[in-house]
Formats: sequence, C-alpha cells, structure tokens
Amino acid sequence: VPPGFILMFNDKPYILKEGMLWKLREHGFRSVETEIAEAKDGGYEATCRIYPRFRKEDYDLLHQVAELKDKDMFNEVFKELMRPTVAHATANDKNLKENQKRYPKEMAETRAVLRAARVFTGCGLATPEEAD
Repeated sequence: VPPGFILMFNDKPYILKEGMLWKLREHGFRSVETEIAEAKDGGYEATCRIYPRFRKEDYDLLHQVAELKDKDMFNEVFKELMRPTVAHATANDKNLKENQKRYPKEMAETRAVLRAARVFTGCGLATPEEAD
C-alpha cells in the first residue's frame, strides 16, 4: 500500500478507504455491486458483492477441466471461479459516530464495500470507519 494510505489510531494501523480501493484495483476485479435497504430497527443494511476478474490461469484451468469431458465438473469449477465475495454491513444511530449520523445509508454501503474488499484482497487491516 502506498505511503499515506495507512493511519495510526489508538496505536493500531488502519487502512484508509482510498488505500483499500487501491488494493482492490491492484488485486483486480470484474465488478462491484451493492444493495441497500432500510433496516427494520432503523438505519440501513447494505450488501456488497465483488466479482473476480477472469484471469489467464482461470482459462487454463477451465481448458484442462473441459478436456475431462465432465460437464458437471466444468460447471462447478466455472461457478466457483465466478463466485463473488459477499459482505454485509449496517449503519444506524447506535453504531455511527456523531459526525456520521447524517449519512447512515452511505455509511452502510461504505462499510459493506470495505468489508468485502478486505476479504477479497486478503487485507488484514480495518478501516477507520470500523474503529471505535
């Protein structure tokens, strides 16, 4: 991660949103989609799906599986290669900081995207949006 994208907060390193998005671009993805809904207890719930980019290695693997002439196996491998990384998040008055309370919908979406990106890229650092 380039310098400036890591922040120290309470003696812990956090990756900034821009740094996480940089890692996501570097890792490669096909698309990112989010769904946002009003939560039953107030606030919002968001779901993010990050779809992987199809790489040369994936084509090579599918070619090898195709040579086995097992259609079910081919479909399973293809489905697994295309499976998105999924993450959920909520935002409401109880889990937002004072300066975030005007934007619960945006915070739910941001949290879901950043959580999915963290899993997708294997980044172990949390973002400030998740800090207490």
